[in-house]
Amino acid sequence: MVLARLSLAPGRARRTRRLALDPASIRRITVSLIASELERFRQCSVSPETWLGWGDDLGLDERGIGFDSLALLDLCTATNEFFHLFESGVEDYLFVRRTLGEWVTVIARGLELRADHLGFRTSGSTGRPKLCVHSMRGLNTELQTLGEILPEATRVVSLVPPHHIYGFLFSVGLPLHLDIPVIDARGIAPGALARQLTAGDVVIATPFLWNVLLRNIRQWPEGVTGVSSTAAMPMDLTETLKAAGLSRLVEIYGSTETAGIGWRDDHAGPFRLFPHWRFSTDERRLWRDLGDGSPEEIPIMDRLERLGEDGGFRPAGRLDQAVQIGGTNVYPARIAAVIEAMPGVSRCLIRLDGNAENEAAIRLKAFVVPDKGQTIDDLEQRIRQELAQWVSAVERPVRYSFGTELPVNAIGKDADW
Repeated sequence: MVLARLSLAPGRARRTRRLALDPASIRRITVSLIASELERFRQCSVSPETWLGWGDDLGLDERGIGFDSLALLDLCTATNEFFHLFESGVEDYLFVRRTLGEWVTVIARGLELRADHLGFRTSGSTGRPKLCVHSMRGLNTELQTLGEILPEATRVVSLVPPHHIYGFLFSVGLPLHLDIPVIDARGIAPGALARQLTAGDVVIATPFLWNVLLRNIRQWPEGVTGVSSTAAMPMDLTETLKAAGLSRLVEIYGSTETAGIGWRDDHAGPFRLFPHWRFSTDERRLWRDLGDGSPEEIPIMDRLERLGEDGGFRPAGRLDQAVQIGGTNVYPARIAAVIEAMPGVSRCLIRLDGNAENEAAIRLKAFVVPDKGQTIDDLEQRIRQELAQWVSAVERPVRYSFGTELPVNAIGKDADW
């Protein structure tokens, strides 16, 4: 299917609207931000059963859910960054208002005054997490395309957090754009979810979550569409989902830095650029139309192999997976591969370990999943000894953690530990 030929089927024309966040959407995003910051503060997960019970009178300080003064400052900063409240000048009210309901009111007022940008943080899987700013105009341009790709949508059922860009676009932006309802299904058991699904539902998940759903839902209701992003969708998983009755599976290619770039619903075929993107002569960049005819050149994370002249492409690996340690380019994926090749090691994940404000203290850390039956008593020492033979000092992790599975976040991407 060629994107340029997409159009709504006769009789399916519907009203679309310019992206403007309503109080319900603001509340859902804010709850997700608070839960994420609370997990980081407590160093443990916050279950949906917890945040589903949060009312507007929820206190955000130590007398409420437990943020101390410094953690509350971090939460205010994260919220300000996401909604860009400094553009309207209301950000200081977050520091004096201390309940969830008051925060929603402050944010809504700020967006009424000015709503030009939103900020999304990366997961940090290829380096330190960073803030990526997107214009509302650019997000609205993408939503127009997503509405054409999913003309069958009558309801969105989301399993991903709305404060991540993927979750925002599909569980906040798309329902508002198409004027259709949304269900936040993160707190619904798979069996109960299957009983609630109906034709016209579009389920938003990640490859990790699709695998969980497949293990619990053996037969999908007729007319349900799936959307997947954040990582490559395995071909066998796609085929098994369709064999189980999933009507259609749309895979979105993009990143926090770029938002969506392309899509496909034939997983044996290439991705196709969204119509507001076009290739550049520089393989490290793409051109994006902001919606008013003014293009901007955007750096991309992967090398894209062009296929044909109609915008087809395949991701062909990261352009640069390097991180800086002591002024030296270090490649975490390469070091992880060296460790995974060692006897007794099943999986390995490497990340930066250190304070972003103290560059001299930044080194690498490793999370290792041992082979079944392998004890960890001497495994760390053996890894350190073998690694010293293969990589330089700055490339060696200074801290090791062990577990039965690699840590992942709420959308199935590599998580910090």
